[in-house]
Amino acid sequence: MFFNHIFRKIKNKGFTLIELLVVVAIISLLSSVVLVSLNTARAKARDVKRISEIKQIQRGLELYIDAHGSLPMPITYGRANVSPGYWDQWWDLSTSTAGAGFLNFLVTDGIFSKTPTDPQNTPTGHNGPPYFSGGRYFYFHVPAGYNYQGGSCNLNSPTYMIGATDLETDPPGAPYVSGSGCDCLWKNLPNAFQGQFDYIICGQY
Repeated sequence: MFFNHIFRKIKNKGFTLIELLVVVAIISLLSSVVLVSLNTARAKARDVKRISEIKQIQRGLELYIDAHGSLPMPITYGRANVSPGYWDQWWDLSTSTAGAGFLNFLVTDGIFSKTPTDPQNTPTGHNGPPYFSGGRYFYFHVPAGYNYQGGSCNLNSPTYMIGATDLETDPPGAPYVSGSGCDCLWKNLPNAFQGQFDYIICGQY
């Protein structure tokens, strides 16, 4: 009814300044609603892509284990520069600039055609501790027999962990944790993992 009135005014060339301002305000409001909805939809789509790719990475790692009997630690394929000291050798980040790329051993083995990266993968070239905020994938691997924090978490088998540091829409159940080995790392080391990673899949072999 309102818009019919406006259109009649336009047709009759009788259009007041107040009516013009009202129309502009309504169009601006509708544009803002559409833009917010579009941004939310894009964020959800990126999260769907993240979770799908992490599951693909898990399948790729399992295929590698079937073929070789073990997984390499990042230090063995040139991806151990995430930060001097504590984080060396265990972590591979999709934002790291080292070597040939994130999880490049899966590409070399022909399991992946290219290295997976987070849809946003920010900040580019970030080589700091893996829990820093910003979109990235990670691969974590420690050998059997490693004891965390004086034995509070004893890993009797080689253990890997893959996941995403940041989901944008925080879907129900996030942070999500699944797989063998996660109970020890997740429950006994809450300061190291809980609240710092949004999606994690663990595996032992």
